[in-house]
Amino acid sequence: MDKLQSSYNLPVVITRNQVYFPKNQSDDLDAGRRFTVDAIDAADATADKLIIVVTQRDYHDHTPKFEKIHKFGVLARLTKVRKLQHHHTIRFEPLAIVKLVELDFTGSYYSGEGLVVNSLPVPDNVDENNLKDGLYRYLQNNIEYVRRLNLTLNETLVESLSLDELTYYVANRALLLTEERMAILRELDPVARLELLMKLIEKAIKNDTVTAVSQIIRNKARSDQVKKVDRRSAEDIPLVDETEEEIEEEEDFDSGEEILAQLKLRYYPQHIASRVRKEVRKMNRVDQNEKSRIIEYLDWVIKLPYDQETIDNLDLDNIRKVLDKDHYGLKEPKQRIVEFMAVKRLAKSQQATVLCFYGPPGTGKTSLAISIATAMGRKLVKASLGGIDDESKLRGFLRTYVGSQPGNII
Repeated sequence: MDKLQSSYNLPVVITRNQVYFPKNQSDDLDAGRRFTVDAIDAADATADKLIIVVTQRDYHDHTPKFEKIHKFGVLARLTKVRKLQHHHTIRFEPLAIVKLVELDFTGSYYSGEGLVVNSLPVPDNVDENNLKDGLYRYLQNNIEYVRRLNLTLNETLVESLSLDELTYYVANRALLLTEERMAILRELDPVARLELLMKLIEKAIKNDTVTAVSQIIRNKARSDQVKKVDRRSAEDIPLVDETEEEIEEEEDFDSGEEILAQLKLRYYPQHIASRVRKEVRKMNRVDQNEKSRIIEYLDWVIKLPYDQETIDNLDLDNIRKVLDKDHYGLKEPKQRIVEFMAVKRLAKSQQATVLCFYGPPGTGKTSLAISIATAMGRKLVKASLGGIDDESKLRGFLRTYVGSQPGNII
């Protein structure tokens, strides 16, 4: 990275509640406000693609003024810009802390001057390695909390990071509240910053608030036993068009070479590709019956659309607007949906969460789902699950059973 200047005059991206830390790659950020979109376009058109990212104080303020913005933010470089019809989805790399000293509305977007702010040095009488080890041991003593946060931390990583980098790394994954993250960002004394982080984590563990998001998305308890099923009955197999069935039969794989060749034709995540190669190697060591089951399993795995992605529009104002437009009343369900979307924006885990609507027919369950899909820019799929008497028909059957198939929901 090139040496940073002492100050920058750049397009300013104002977020509603996201606070970012240096050296921590951002998650996808959806920008829908016109002045934010134009600021991104202006920065993306430059060679260095630099922006200043700051946070507004009032979430509901649509046109925040200088005094309504947190002055501390980050200097960042755009690494991804995806331009969609109604918004941009971006990803950026925060490079350093900046203090916003001036904000102007130039044309159609905000630009401002930011002074690069450096952390204070660690005092000579303090051992930086002891401070890092202290944080690491504290987190290891609360290992269940670390696991719920999906926080990867080991001795090698701790040794490779400076005290500032380690503090920001942990804070980025442990702190959810805007004010807490901003307090860490504003603190320039590395020792005081570390003490503040540990106090906030201790408070969160005692109050059991930090784990709320993770508890929502934790895996449901699985039953200890699964009923043995020899073969899925014909009526449980989804009906398909004859033409589609013929195409699928033509595309079935007969050998490991065909399966490995398929990996080169499309995008597959690394863990999926590794699993496929492992199963192919296994095919050479098993009998014909087991080989057939492996091929059938890999046939499903290979055909799943890993290269198709939908970017969620999690603009809460847009979600409220769509819900109010489509539904009169239903105050509590609509508020719960907005809260769910707010949590989804903050959650770090990649596991999926579920909203469950229940009630008599005609009370708006399906129409609410349609509105959610419309607001998020997602496709809506309706699958009727009435009459299912075995959880395996939902989750899928064990591969050890002859004729096992995936469940209704993958």
